[in-house]
Amino acid sequence: MMVKDRTMTRFSVTVDEKLVQESRRLTNSRTKREAIETALKELVQRKRTRSSSQPPAQTLST
Repeated sequence: MMVKDRTMTRFSVTVDEKLVQESRRLTNSRTKREAIETALKELVQRKRTRSSSQPPAQTLST
C-alpha cells in the first residue's frame, strides 16, 4: 500500500472561543478553520520577516 504525503493534519485542540470569534470577525473568515489557518499563516510570515530583517548576531571574542 502506498501512502502519499499529507499536507493537512487533523487534530483536536481547545481554543478560547471568544478569540476565535474575534479572529473570524477581523479576517472576515467564514469558518473557524479558515480563521485559524489565516492567523497561523500571518504569524509565520511575520516571524520570518522579522528574523530575516534582523542583523546577524555578533560573536563575542574571549
